[in-house]
Amino acid sequence: MDRGRLTSVVYAAVKSRGGLIGAVAALCVALTVSGLILALGGGADSAGALPNLAARAARVQQTAQVEHAGSNSPTRTPDGGAPAQTANGCAITRDQTDAEQYVLTLLNGHRARTGAAPLALSPALTTGARQHSCDMYLHHLLSHASSDGTSPLVRIQASGLAFHTWGENIGTASGQGLIGGVSANDAAMIAEPVVCCDHAWNILNAAHTEVGIGILYVAGTEWMTEDFIG
Repeated sequence: MDRGRLTSVVYAAVKSRGGLIGAVAALCVALTVSGLILALGGGADSAGALPNLAARAARVQQTAQVEHAGSNSPTRTPDGGAPAQTANGCAITRDQTDAEQYVLTLLNGHRARTGAAPLALSPALTTGARQHSCDMYLHHLLSHASSDGTSPLVRIQASGLAFHTWGENIGTASGQGLIGGVSANDAAMIAEPVVCCDHAWNILNAAHTEVGIGILYVAGTEWMTEDFIG
C-alpha cells in the first residue's frame, strides 16, 4: 500500500438528551494511512485499548488488511454452527465480532478516564446496529436513516429495551483495514469537544449504560454503527 495515499474517514452522530434530538452533519477527513493506524501493542494504546486486547487487535488487523473479493460471504460462527448473517444478508464474521469487542474496549477506556461507568454490550442493540451497518454498505450511503426511511430512534425502540436517553454514532473508512478503520473513526470522534451533543458526548455520557456495536468490513471498506441507550 502506498503510505502517501490519502484515504477518507467519514462519520456522523445523532443523539438526544431528555428526548431532544440533535444532528451533526457528516464530516470527511482526508488523512495519510500512517496517521490513521494506531499503535496496538505495548499496553494501552492512544485510543484507550486495554492491554489484553492488544494481541487480539493485532491479529484481527493482520487478517483484515487483506482485501478479499467477495469478503462478505458468510463464515461459520465461532462454535462451528451454520453461517451467521444479518437479517438483510451481510455476513457476521469472527473478525468483525472481534472488532466490535475491540471498539467496546476503546469506548470504555475513554469513559474510564472521565469516571463514567463502563458500557455493557447489548446483544439486542448490536443486532440492530449490525443490520444498519449492512444497510449503509448495501446502499453505499453513510446515513442515520435506513434505506427504507426508518429513523435510528425507531430502530433502537425495535430492540424492545426500555430507555430514557439514546444516541447513535456512525462511521466508515476505506483502505486502512478493519482495525485501522474503526480506530480512525473512534479517534476522530473522541477528539471532538465534549459538548452536547456530539460524538464524544454520546461516548462519554454517564447517562448511557448500554451500547450496540455493528461492524461490517467488505472489500477494504469498514462500516460502523454505535447505538447508545440509558
